[in-house]
Amino acid sequence: MPESHKAVTGWSSERYLSWAEKIGPKTRHLIANILDSREYPVQTYRSCMGIMRLASDYPSEVVEAASKEAIDKGTCTYKYFSIILRQKALKALRRSYQIPTYEEPERMPEVERMLNNQTIEKLRDMKLKSMAQMLSEPDPSDLGLSFEERLGLMVEKEWMAKKNSKIKRLLRNASLSLNASIEGIEYTANRAIEKQSILELASCNFIEKSLNIITTGKTGCGKTYLICAFGSNACRKGYTVKYYRIPELLLEIQDAKAQTQYSKFMKGLQSTRLLILDDIGLKSYSLEESRDILEIAESRYNRGSMILAGQISHGQWYELFPDPTIADAIMDRIIHNSYILELDSKISMREVMAAKKMRDALEF
Repeated sequence: MPESHKAVTGWSSERYLSWAEKIGPKTRHLIANILDSREYPVQTYRSCMGIMRLASDYPSEVVEAASKEAIDKGTCTYKYFSIILRQKALKALRRSYQIPTYEEPERMPEVERMLNNQTIEKLRDMKLKSMAQMLSEPDPSDLGLSFEERLGLMVEKEWMAKKNSKIKRLLRNASLSLNASIEGIEYTANRAIEKQSILELASCNFIEKSLNIITTGKTGCGKTYLICAFGSNACRKGYTVKYYRIPELLLEIQDAKAQTQYSKFMKGLQSTRLLILDDIGLKSYSLEESRDILEIAESRYNRGSMILAGQISHGQWYELFPDPTIADAIMDRIIHNSYILELDSKISMREVMAAKKMRDALEF
């Protein structure tokens, strides 16, 4: 663990929220937003600690006002909270001592409007929509900030907007069958899932090393949820992902061949950083289907990662292919560079999720 993180290892999300609540509801809301901004809340603990220590030097009403503004502007980070907090504190000090605020020399409104309009149009042409919006609809509370601070807020807003837009696009293109997340994975005594292993794989280092994950287990044990959680997590880290059920993928390959688009389709699969293949082994494969699967395995070997899921153990996958030579070639390219996750759930996760939905409906 990095040295910078050791100082906050004894803390928890609840402890930060409780600390913030003593200042006020807006500060608690700010801390909650920061905790939710990362895949694992512990990654935000340094920022939360910095904000709370900074807040201890200012009156609660000033901290609350700064928290509200940071939330309203969508800039819930330590850096920009500190800028806003100093600005609010300075205004409060001026009011207390009746210090006149500095007023910029009056400019010709028409000239200023023309310059702003030109800049706004250029920002829009460069697809910097959030920056253009902040310039076209200025917040009066920003007038006390320096040029660098205002520019920093605009850049932060644009960066967050583009990041969120990219994640939405990646998730849409991934076509995941379930809206799953790493945080939503159940680690109960009835399921043979090691939380530490899941969290290590969630770092996506296996994608960087072009390694695979194989998940097997009987129906209802949560395989599809798990692999979709890995896929969603990879999208949020900026990787391209594509999910297929094997039967549907083989049909799409046949359609691509019929339309003389086979090479283009296979190149699309090859360019995807993480390819997720679900429902392997529902049936034995024909010779042509075996060759297609071999082509996929070959094109991704040491070039891209796969997550494969099926009901039968990976040791039985050899029996799915009619030609032993092709079976050996496929398995050799998949098995030896894969993490194996065998789910041995004693309960059906579909039953668990259905029961949870019914409880939620009754509570509602």
